[in-house]
Amino acid sequence: MEKLGKLFLSISLFYLLSSGVFAQKNYKIEHIEPMNWWSGMKHSQIQLLLHGENISRFTVESSSFPIVGILKTENPNYLFVTIETKDRNSGKYPIRLIEKKKVVATIDYELKERQYGSAERKGFTTEDVIYLLMPDRFANLYPGVDTHPETVEKADRSNPNGRHGGDIHGIIRH
Repeated sequence: MEKLGKLFLSISLFYLLSSGVFAQKNYKIEHIEPMNWWSGMKHSQIQLLLHGENISRFTVESSSFPIVGILKTENPNYLFVTIETKDRNSGKYPIRLIEKKKVVATIDYELKERQYGSAERKGFTTEDVIYLLMPDRFANLYPGVDTHPETVEKADRSNPNGRHGGDIHGIIRH
């Protein structure tokens, strides 16, 4: 009877060890970009960049977000996952990394609440860009008009840091 008990204990331990109960289940994701997003955005699909050692070997599942696409790169340490966030409120939503039908990591991806009036905020436009159009550095069709009598700095093409004169007509003709 005692031998039967030892045999049962040995088989039980073997089963537990081989089934992965003691195997490492916590895979370390090094970086996620963007770290979070906002609910109610006009463009509701987000492409997440997941970075971790050999992360492309996993499958990705989520019951919270429809997964629109998964892109694996030549580098196995990166994985792009496109999710759909339409009609999702602010909160944390789990995204799971799966290997051999087992969850090895869970990402609690956060959708933050959008600030009031943020949709009306003006973003980056051409008004934010300063164009430094310097025709005097390129071409000069009418050298006689390079210096006006009231101009403090006179045209001097021999000075690389000075005013050279020049005009748009010179650029057009050039």
